[in-house]
Amino acid sequence: MNSRASPHNNLLHRIIKKKDKYLEDGVSRSFRLGLFNGEYYIHVGEVGSGLKLFEKEALGQVLEAIKTSEDNDYVYVKPKIVLEVVAESKSEEGRLIHPRIKRIRTDKNPTECKIEQLNELAVKK
Repeated sequence: MNSRASPHNNLLHRIIKKKDKYLEDGVSRSFRLGLFNGEYYIHVGEVGSGLKLFEKEALGQVLEAIKTSEDNDYVYVKPKIVLEVVAESKSEEGRLIHPRIKRIRTDKNPTECKIEQLNELAVKK
């Protein structure tokens, strides 16, 4: 595999809870990603870079509108938002290494974000 990051359509399925330690200028600074395995979404990492502050603010407002529940760490949302994410590689556990948001995809269904996409990334040991 070449050294360029591979694009993946990652489903944003959870947002870091709005606590002071997770905020930057009052906006969530990172988001949790999941990919669909045919039955449910599997956590593949967190991403915080790639969006401008106003884009993170807008994304946060959308996520707040589709919130389903929350616990001490996360606010859970309906699987509705798809982000195109690039990553350097993946860990042996299947977590993205150095992911960056490329763009928000309004043309993709969250169930199109398959866990098999991780097979395209090299494993970093």
